[in-house]
Amino acid sequence: MLTGLGGYALGAFLLLLGSDSLLKGAAGLALNAGMRPARVGVVVAGFGSGVAAFAIGIAATIGGHPDVALGNVVGGNVAFVGLVLGVAALVKPLDVTFALAHWMLPLLIGACVLLLVLGLDLSIGRIDAYVLLIAFALAFGVVWWRAARESEPVQRAFADGVETQREPRRTALRVVVGVAVLAAGAYLVANAVAALATAWGLAPATAGLSLAAVVGALPVLASAAFHAWRGHGDLALAAALGAGVVNVTLGLGACALYAPLEPAALAINAPAMLVFALALYPMLRSDACLTSSEGGTLLAAWGIYLAWQLFLSAPG
Repeated sequence: MLTGLGGYALGAFLLLLGSDSLLKGAAGLALNAGMRPARVGVVVAGFGSGVAAFAIGIAATIGGHPDVALGNVVGGNVAFVGLVLGVAALVKPLDVTFALAHWMLPLLIGACVLLLVLGLDLSIGRIDAYVLLIAFALAFGVVWWRAARESEPVQRAFADGVETQREPRRTALRVVVGVAVLAAGAYLVANAVAALATAWGLAPATAGLSLAAVVGALPVLASAAFHAWRGHGDLALAAALGAGVVNVTLGLGACALYAPLEPAALAINAPAMLVFALALYPMLRSDACLTSSEGGTLLAAWGIYLAWQLFLSAPG
């Protein structure tokens, strides 16, 4: 068990380092290629922060732990809303001024609904995988299109979020090192979670939606909390919502393309993922702000959900 805990902790650390290096390098390459800083910022903030959860899912699937991969997706999305936005709003209330928020939240809700529909037969096969990947491409296109239509202050905020070293060799090295470190961290976490699930008597899916999902959410949490502290609620919200869209569509789609999944636990846990996403709508609709009290509510709800899942999976 100590080996599993050590691998889990080391893997989490490597995922944080790898995702940071990869995103900074990718942003530098995109800026050097002449892409608009605002668009690069939206993509990095909205989709890039989910690379750790994506990597864990792929590593778990390749390693023969599909239930861990599925749990990572469902639990990750619950954590992106409950844990990430909850903590970020507690750091500082998230004032949302960008119009893209009115697109990204429906995209997340739509992705959750799509997963529920595809999972009605308790199987996510290769055809379902193609549907999910197409959904990701459409979501990416919407975000890319809307990014250039944001107000000037919002575009400046997103552009500021990707200010980084742009020396070509350094940016390329950051990408290479980031991918390697990210892959190593994901491998360690996926195998550690599977080992700890066996040692503690947890169902693999439960270990995925708790242990794996929390680690996958750490880079998103760090990014959202930092942006909240700087007063950029738009960036914090984009990090959580975008990571959720990537997790369900690209993450699960890639996993199912490699090996079809038979998610028996999906019938119980996927609705919870949708409920958390839907809960954001009235919170943001009323005053375009996620307050500290609302953040505390989301965080408490996530804690209760996680404790309940662990209780249900406890041996005996």
